[in-house]
Amino acid sequence: METGGKGDRGEDLVHPLQIHCRRGKAAAGQRACCAVLRAMAARTRLTRGPGGRRKVSCTRRKSERGGTRPARTVDGAETAKNQASMPTELPIAHVQLLQLEAVSSIREALNTLRKRLESMRLESMDLTSGIVRLQVAAPRTEGVLEWIRQVDANVSGVPKVYFSPRSAPKVSRVGQSGRETIEPVREEFAGATAGVGASRIWRGTGGETFDQTVCRSIHRHLPDDIPNIQAFGGTRFDCRARPGLEWEEFGSYYFMLPILECREAPGCTLVSCTVVWDEEGGLPLRFQQSIDRCREIVDRCLASPGERTGASNSASTSTVHCPRATEWQNLVRGLLRRLEANAAGTNGGGSDLAKVVLARRTQTIIPASMDPFSTLAALQELDPRAYQFCLQLPSGTAFFGSTPERLFCKTGSKVASESMAGTRPRAQPGNSKADLALALDLMLSPKEHAEFSVVQDAVQEALKHLCEADSVRLEIEKEVVKQASVQHLYSRLSGTLLPHTSEDKIISTLHPTPAVCGFPREAARKAILDLEPFDRGFYAGPFGWIGSRNAEFSVAIRSALLVGNKEETRNRIQLYAGVGIVKSADPTAEWDELDLKIRQYEKVLTCQCPLPEEPNPNSLWARMIVEELCRLGVRYFCVAPGSRSTPLALAVARNPRASVRTCLDERSLCFHSLGFSRGRGKPAVVITTSGTAVANLLPAVVEAHESNIPMLVLTADRPKELLDNGSNQTIHQAGIFGRNVRFECDLPSATDEIPARMLLTTVDQAVAHAVGASNRPGPVHLNCPFREPLAPIAIQWRETCLEGLENWVASDQPFTRINFGHQLYGNSIEDMGRDLQRVEKGIIVVGQSTSPRVPFSALKLSEALGWPVVGDVASGLRMGHLAGVDACLVSFADQVLLSQDAQKRLRPQTIIQFGSHLVSKRIQTFLEESCKSKCGSRWIFVAPSWERHDPGHVLTDRIQMPSEVFVDLIVEQIGTLRPFWRDLDYACTWKFVDSAVEKQVNTCLRWKEGLTEAHVANFVSKMLPEGHALFLGNSMPIRDFDMYADPRRSQGSSGTLVAANRGASGIDGVLSTACGYAVGLRTPATLVIGDASFLHDTNGLLFLRDVPDQYPVTVVVVNNGGGSIFNYLPVAREVSKDVFETMFVVPTEDVDIGMLCQAHCTYHEKVCCVGDFLQALERSWSMSGHSVIEVQIDKADNLKFHETMKNSIEKALNRALSLSACPAVDGNGCSRASTYVDIGMAQVKRFALPLKQSLTVNSNSSRDGIIIELEGRMPSCSNGKHHKGMGETSPLPGLHAESIQQVEDQLTFICNRINKGGIQVPVNVCLLDGSLDAWLRTVFGTDLCYFLPSVRFGLESAVLSLLANATERNLGSLIAGGGTSPSIRCAGLIGVCSTAAEGQDRALSLVGEGYSCVKVKVGRNRNVAEDIALLQSIRATVGPSVQLRCDANRAWSLEEALYFGEGVESCNLEYVEEPCRSYLDSLDFQRMSGIPVAFDETVDEISTSSNDGSAAWDTLAGVSVFVLKPSVLGGLEKTVQLFRWAQLKGIRCVVSSSFEADVGMSVLVHLSAAIDAECITETAHGLGTLGWFAGELVANRSSPSVCQNGGRREILGGTRMSLLKGGKILQGGMDILKAHVLADACPPPATHEDYWSVDTAVARYLFRVCEIGPGSGSSERPTLLFLHGFLGCKEDWLPLMRPLSSRFRCISVDLPGHGESRVLDIGSAVSEPRVSGPFSAPEHNDLSEVLQGERVFEAYALPAVSDALAALMAIFGGQCICVGYSMGARIALHASIHHQDVVSSACLVSGSPGVSDPTARATRCAEDDLRARTIRAHGVSSFVRRWYASSMWDSMRTHPCFQEVVERRIANGRAAALACAVSGLSPGRQPDLWPYLLASDCDSWSRGRLLFVAGSRDASYMRVLDRLSSCGCSCASVEGAGHALPLEAPLGLLSHLVRWIQPPSSPPPGTWK
Repeated sequence: METGGKGDRGEDLVHPLQIHCRRGKAAAGQRACCAVLRAMAARTRLTRGPGGRRKVSCTRRKSERGGTRPARTVDGAETAKNQASMPTELPIAHVQLLQLEAVSSIREALNTLRKRLESMRLESMDLTSGIVRLQVAAPRTEGVLEWIRQVDANVSGVPKVYFSPRSAPKVSRVGQSGRETIEPVREEFAGATAGVGASRIWRGTGGETFDQTVCRSIHRHLPDDIPNIQAFGGTRFDCRARPGLEWEEFGSYYFMLPILECREAPGCTLVSCTVVWDEEGGLPLRFQQSIDRCREIVDRCLASPGERTGASNSASTSTVHCPRATEWQNLVRGLLRRLEANAAGTNGGGSDLAKVVLARRTQTIIPASMDPFSTLAALQELDPRAYQFCLQLPSGTAFFGSTPERLFCKTGSKVASESMAGTRPRAQPGNSKADLALALDLMLSPKEHAEFSVVQDAVQEALKHLCEADSVRLEIEKEVVKQASVQHLYSRLSGTLLPHTSEDKIISTLHPTPAVCGFPREAARKAILDLEPFDRGFYAGPFGWIGSRNAEFSVAIRSALLVGNKEETRNRIQLYAGVGIVKSADPTAEWDELDLKIRQYEKVLTCQCPLPEEPNPNSLWARMIVEELCRLGVRYFCVAPGSRSTPLALAVARNPRASVRTCLDERSLCFHSLGFSRGRGKPAVVITTSGTAVANLLPAVVEAHESNIPMLVLTADRPKELLDNGSNQTIHQAGIFGRNVRFECDLPSATDEIPARMLLTTVDQAVAHAVGASNRPGPVHLNCPFREPLAPIAIQWRETCLEGLENWVASDQPFTRINFGHQLYGNSIEDMGRDLQRVEKGIIVVGQSTSPRVPFSALKLSEALGWPVVGDVASGLRMGHLAGVDACLVSFADQVLLSQDAQKRLRPQTIIQFGSHLVSKRIQTFLEESCKSKCGSRWIFVAPSWERHDPGHVLTDRIQMPSEVFVDLIVEQIGTLRPFWRDLDYACTWKFVDSAVEKQVNTCLRWKEGLTEAHVANFVSKMLPEGHALFLGNSMPIRDFDMYADPRRSQGSSGTLVAANRGASGIDGVLSTACGYAVGLRTPATLVIGDASFLHDTNGLLFLRDVPDQYPVTVVVVNNGGGSIFNYLPVAREVSKDVFETMFVVPTEDVDIGMLCQAHCTYHEKVCCVGDFLQALERSWSMSGHSVIEVQIDKADNLKFHETMKNSIEKALNRALSLSACPAVDGNGCSRASTYVDIGMAQVKRFALPLKQSLTVNSNSSRDGIIIELEGRMPSCSNGKHHKGMGETSPLPGLHAESIQQVEDQLTFICNRINKGGIQVPVNVCLLDGSLDAWLRTVFGTDLCYFLPSVRFGLESAVLSLLANATERNLGSLIAGGGTSPSIRCAGLIGVCSTAAEGQDRALSLVGEGYSCVKVKVGRNRNVAEDIALLQSIRATVGPSVQLRCDANRAWSLEEALYFGEGVESCNLEYVEEPCRSYLDSLDFQRMSGIPVAFDETVDEISTSSNDGSAAWDTLAGVSVFVLKPSVLGGLEKTVQLFRWAQLKGIRCVVSSSFEADVGMSVLVHLSAAIDAECITETAHGLGTLGWFAGELVANRSSPSVCQNGGRREILGGTRMSLLKGGKILQGGMDILKAHVLADACPPPATHEDYWSVDTAVARYLFRVCEIGPGSGSSERPTLLFLHGFLGCKEDWLPLMRPLSSRFRCISVDLPGHGESRVLDIGSAVSEPRVSGPFSAPEHNDLSEVLQGERVFEAYALPAVSDALAALMAIFGGQCICVGYSMGARIALHASIHHQDVVSSACLVSGSPGVSDPTARATRCAEDDLRARTIRAHGVSSFVRRWYASSMWDSMRTHPCFQEVVERRIANGRAAALACAVSGLSPGRQPDLWPYLLASDCDSWSRGRLLFVAGSRDASYMRVLDRLSSCGCSCASVEGAGHALPLEAPLGLLSHLVRWIQPPSSPPPGTWK
């Protein structure tokens, strides 16, 4: 790399921003090496090995419990060698990503960036280095290559770069059978990037290699916390070789970090500006200077002209090959002799050279200036699958290319590479057989196979050096990859990189591959230098980008160098291509292959003959038409073969800028062009012959007309003299499209008598009308008559017709530029803006739009007004939207309006509509009815054209104006005082009910077995890969997507590009349109289409043939038997079935779609179930080819499901609407769906109620439990009243798995979390549709699987009862969403009876009390006959009117159950609960006996053992009754979800208690009432258990209720249970509970903090100690010592310490360098550790400020800290249980091994025993030393924010308390102390403890003392756990958590910790618990 001094050449080429990294690096590396060695010496003992060689021995100190650990030898010299390239530069001090407000275009984005830069210039920045990245999102209205072409002319003198990633290669598996299949190669979306200007440049001088130092410098400027920041560039083919003169400016490598970037992201374009200053790194720009430079670049880009339409007039005039053909022959023959000699062994002991890749340089002179980006655009049109890249230097010299070959792609720790060799041409498009024959020849060629094998073996061997052992995988062994004009042999390999493998290492190992160099590498490289007479430069070198975590590099073959000549107005372009020479090569064939490889450049640079040399006027006119169209940017030509159109077709073929697509069917072809135009936003050209071919274009022209899609139709015609005289194939073509075109012209026949200028101006006029004259794009028609001769036959013609074309011929611009203005009509925008601000109920509707600016404008207006936005499925808003916009987007408006109540409440006052048609008739009708109502709504329609969109004749305002202009004017009027939609009732109500519908739709789809049309819509929309487009067929598909598509909010989608033919809404031409849409967008597309529509356009399959520019299309055919939509129309109910099926059903059952696809060589797959469908989608999207997925749908089942889902959605809507209309939301009675309650207090109390009789599940004499009480207020209420809610948590031994102590631990944790800062609970959790689950996850930040079931029940009961009280409702009506019965019916319970007489007495007693339903416990006796007799006697006693149930508790086998069923056949049992031991036997019993069966325990077990409830519940379908115990199932929400699922399956549900006391029973009563409200018949619930209790919790049980029974007032217990009484219990809180039944309360434990001084032989420490809980200092309880991680403090453990403090003595300590702990002195003279204290205040002298070098390692060495803590633990009584996290875990492990006298055991969370590899240890030391320097230089705040931006904390960043933790870290951190800690306690310096754990003398008891815990998402530590488990250690993983376990999953960690400390039965060591 350049040093900045005077060199031997290139002094004037040094860029002012270039980095000079070499200066001082060697010395810095030596210093780092010495520091590492000194650190190792400080913590280890140096001894002499055999022969005097020094070795490092990790022996154990003799003072530490005797014995020695296994020694490990480290070569010091090797360590020093590995440290030579360790990082020494400080990280960037300030890193910031500013996401600015999204805008509607790239130009607006540049203006936004400019304004922000101006404001930044006024800011001060004290830090010496920093990166600030400004980022703006805009809709994808133009490609980034087009953008950089536009700015290229005005922005000269600065470097520019473009990189377009390759599409996933189309890999064909070619077999001997002659069939071809597609191999999946799935790659994530990656868009192109264009960059202007350089924030930093890395450039190497001649001979300097791209090494680790340079790579580290680049990575220093690519921070993890700025996504998508990348450095672009490449290296020479051979960095060590001296560059030639033409390559000197590039250096040996050249990378740049662009100032201004445009990047294609999924659904949008990201425009970014990167401000970089770095005084520390040698960059000569300060902050203000960098701002000024960025502003200059932005200003120059803004000054650039508009769209650059002209095609580059860059035809070549002369071509020179180097070497020439004869020279090539001699070179190759000489090389072949050498290769043959090597093979024969006669080379005289020389190299074993087997292959050399020789290149050829072809130099072409371009007479005019040449734009490399325009040339690159032409190359991209020819081969869109390939990489395209361009690096243009400030001088104008540019290196660019279009290459198919990837060097590698790095994604995190994964790397993928490929081998590519051998070449064959492609056949003509559409000739699949010829193309396959060429592929077979390539596959079977021995010469090509030998060359390919060499390349593949070399790449595989290189990856093995880079990757972990056994991780390299050959994904594709040998197939054919197809490019635009050639095909190659191809294989793909992947692996997992070794740690710390940087991009320079990957490049140097993989490059150059044998495919571009030869084999063996060095010999081939030397041969190239000797033989090639030119410098390759960057040709065949790596070119790509490096990101913070990812990288991608292509191999720059098929490339060119453009050398500008400043003195002359011409350019010199040098084309490069190479071929592999092996001993069997043929020089002539290899030369031909070189020509083949540069064919794409030749086509682009081909010079057409001068106009006067055209053979006849037909050729002249056709050429001029095509040329003018290309200059106007219209370059996609769809040509239908025909005779009369020959001149036009030949003109297209000859024009190098024209892209051609042919098809024999004009109708399909025109629809294809329609799709292209829709996707590209520019017109495509359709060329047809005369006659009916023109008539076939009408359907697509009509659709283009109605949809405002630009299109240009060129129809060849016969001359006028042949009309109306019977001439063949002659019709009246002029005017054939009538009013469906924007412009038409019947041209005269081609002649030399008319000036050719007329032709050009007509074409210019036509294109102007097509793209939107008067803001209305559409189709135009040029009719082109041609006389004979049609072929290019020379005839005489006069050149006078060419007069006036001199300037046109000499330029690359169109002849005429036409600009259309437009006038704005309507009311003044100022008045309208003021009016709109006053509207309380306004809504924005977006219909179908062809411009992405329209949906963006709607969102922007929504933000400004706070109005909800209803997006049509074809608007682009239905499935995701532009990132950075916070608008109230309503996705399920059609389903919301199913409710008449919703239509009344949501009726708007004002409607603003953008876009055209709406798919939903329901929404359209709702809006029209709103306008026609008594208080009619105002409807404003905004569109740029004058066309009418008012089918209901209700519009009040028609604004002719582009949407973005209208919105900008309105927003300007509104100003900065914009309402937030979450504060507006109308928007919140829309959003509230929309969310409820979304959840219900997802629930219904999840619960439905089988595959329906709704599933297809939902799954496709949910799974569609980012960057893929979606095209929807008419009829049912588009309606299903409108109703059921997933909004894709959870995926962070930037929006899905969606299109449909909704202009005329026909079902024809849909497949062809979708294919064209994919080509226009340059992205894969998925089409969902009905079977009838698919069969209507089977010729569209012609476009799925293998052609270069056809992007992959996945076609999902919904085969419902044809005509399914008519089943939903009234006619289906009004006519007979025979008439309906005859006239409306399309018979498609007999059509074999698979055979149709096979005939067109298109992959087909038929699916019938959900699983197969999902797999088929994944396979199809993984393939880089086309596929058809046929989805078989049962029409009757589909229709039934639609009706069922409609009913379910209506119920969900009613619940949501009821909830959103709470009467007590605020003092004014205004309803707001976003209402929430602030919960500020929580408390728990235990109780023990005596029992009258033993329970049926155990013999306890009392019922123990805990009451949780919550108190809160509703902020929106003006009275400020506080409300309470209660819940009961009473686990029952024998029924619940959890204990009362475990319950108390979790409730204590919950209360501490609430009391710490309060929480907010939204009212919508009462819907119990998943909202409560989501809220609990958000508030407590932990996976819900760690909440105990009874805890969930108690907590949910408290929350819901609090909400019920706050909204002045009873809990039952709140859950049901409507009125409920005032009481519920209960069943009496008869327990175990010793005799039949006893059973009769109990039954009579219950019936006497009024019970009409009785459940009898059976199966307790061995004799089934006795149970039969008992049931018979009870039935005889109570008579037939009383319902009888029985519960066998799985007592019987199937045979015994059947015997029982026979005996009780006459008893008319309602059901038998759990009759058999196996649930499958119970189902058989029901089927065989006819007696209904109920599941109780089976439901509990299956529900609690599976996270996917519905999938598990499906196994129970077929049973008659579910018995639901909420406290066992896991809460109220899960119970209600299970009930709703059972309803769909026709299963009755009975709520049963788990012997809850009054509080829990009150909740169950209301829950039962809510369930009854949704059922047709009333059910007797199993709640008659209060009679078992001898006492009660309620202070006054005699308060009356509204229920009467036989003149006696009833209380909570009885035959009917009152909701009123239950509600009063839940309202009163603990104040109404009897005090004498409450056990000791659980107040927040006290916290004690002290300071302790510890003197050791190494240092004197001051520890801050926190002890929690009553009775501190007690030695009777076990002691838990908690040690935090790096950057943490003792408070980190408080959430876990408080629940444990009632049973353990819990102590946490600030570790040295953290919190208030300090190092007071170094080198104490004490022989034994000495502890003094406690102190109330710390001593303030801290040596961290002055500690440097070895003294840091001494004081902060892990063994020293471990010794000090051991001494401290001895004071606390010894035999402590250490619980450590990360750094604290490493200390705890060391202490548990070396201080077993004071540490009994240790729980090690996310901690490792150490680093064993010497190189890895040295690397880690250097990294941590650099971190220490960074903390000292930049401060704690900057370091902490950067620290938590790394990938290790990905899961932690989603935690709700993440920001709070970060701020606490910053507040508690002291820079000097943390720097000492990170360096001294580095894992690279700690003793390696693996040998102890792996030693054979480490017994199982010792290992059993240790528990290692890690989060399942922490991949690196999970690998550590695997290794520890294999050596016998106890290990546990916490599901769903990452590295920061104590924060992310405290309950999961608490569960593992308690089970390990107090196990019910100790598991054997080495097992996973």
